[in-house]
Amino acid sequence: MKKGSSFSVGSMAKIILIVLVLFVILTAINGLYGQVFTDGIKKFLGEQTDSEITHEKNLKAENSFENLEDEIKKCQTSKENSCGCMINLNELDSNYRIELTEKETKLINIKNQKGDGIQMSSFDASLNCYWGDNFKGIPLETIYFEDKPFIFKKIGIWTSITGRGNRYYFTHKFNLLKINNKLCWLADNVDENKIISIQECK
Repeated sequence: MKKGSSFSVGSMAKIILIVLVLFVILTAINGLYGQVFTDGIKKFLGEQTDSEITHEKNLKAENSFENLEDEIKKCQTSKENSCGCMINLNELDSNYRIELTEKETKLINIKNQKGDGIQMSSFDASLNCYWGDNFKGIPLETIYFEDKPFIFKKIGIWTSITGRGNRYYFTHKFNLLKINNKLCWLADNVDENKIISIQECK
């Protein structure tokens, strides 16, 4: 009887040990090759892999950014001195942001990226400003995306302490506004009544 019970306990201990070893090995393999393994299973089942979905999203984002460039350049070359531009920013999501300098407009991929992300595309355009409510151009470095595109305005030490600031969303008919040939972004910090008579750039 004792012999039988010790055999059972010994067998059970061996099985538990084998399961633990297999668990450790599978966890290590998953850590090193998890994405490859998962993608392999999805391909076998005829589903789109995560890398294929990401690649497709990146292509759409780049196409959207190219369209953005066309829309902006059309607006910049308009012969009208003061007018509004309907720029479509809705194709991009929180995996991306647009960075603006005095010389360039850049598309940055931030999904699963460390630091500042990866630049995917750019074009020559100086659009690093947005209009204040009094139509004074205010410096702008980044356009962010969530459900809607927005500008984040820091509020001195308050933003440093809390990370909070003012968010201005692109909710007007026009996303860019040209005033006396100066082109800046137009967000909801500007009162709707002040731009009600603005016509589209032709």
